[in-house]
Amino acid sequence: MEASKETKELEWCQNGPGTREFNATKTAIANYQRVQVGHAFADKGVDYFLDAVDAAMQENPAITLDYIKDLRLTSDHCGFYPRISQIPRLAKYGMIISCGANVLDRSAPWIGPTRFPAKYMEQIAPIRSAIAGGVMVTFESEAGINTAGTRSYFGHAIPFLTRKNARGVEVSPGEAIDRNTLLKMMTTWAARYIMKEDVLGSLEKGKWADFIVLSKDYFQGPPEALYDVYPVMTVIAGKTKVLREEFAKELGKNAIGPQIVWTAEAENATGPE
Repeated sequence: MEASKETKELEWCQNGPGTREFNATKTAIANYQRVQVGHAFADKGVDYFLDAVDAAMQENPAITLDYIKDLRLTSDHCGFYPRISQIPRLAKYGMIISCGANVLDRSAPWIGPTRFPAKYMEQIAPIRSAIAGGVMVTFESEAGINTAGTRSYFGHAIPFLTRKNARGVEVSPGEAIDRNTLLKMMTTWAARYIMKEDVLGSLEKGKWADFIVLSKDYFQGPPEALYDVYPVMTVIAGKTKVLREEFAKELGKNAIGPQIVWTAEAENATGPE
């Protein structure tokens, strides 16, 4: 990415050619290991990762492209990647990427006269383009949970529907996705990311009985309505692990598990801060 000299001097990547990480990735792939990228925040590092995959294939001719696709190599975050021209390469290798909506907050401030040119705004979590180009995308959230009020998992995903960050800045509006796509990113596609689609991701015979009951209809209202959608019941392996007090009363049962106070609830009770 082009930028001012001061900004370019801040750039650093730990997996460039010749580094310990590049060689470790190459060696792992060449020895039939699946590598999941735990942190990626710009396109060049992803290029280096795929270069290491190429080097592994050259080192061990038995490592074929079909084998690489079956590995479902991954990377996360989607801050300033993938660039549009990079998407075909990700699709070629069958990579799956997870994207967090918080990158719209973290990346956009780096666009400016003394930083990166405005044209790179299109590289901030271009989910719609990635999916259209054959790359499976899943949703991630780095939100912590506490007992004093927190935004729900769905609330954290709203920016991917509106493409507006917390500052109200529009970030590549053409990359907005619909709620059905977002749900796939959270369920069936996420199950493929962790290679557990045989037991997770959907309610089907033979799969684990993991599901949640939501406070409101996920599909109703404007995108901002997801702020008020949170689980009132959580079932894992067929056993109820959390049952909210208000829903427990409807069922004639006792509440079970932690009674999280979601941010939306707190604001409805006291008014927005």
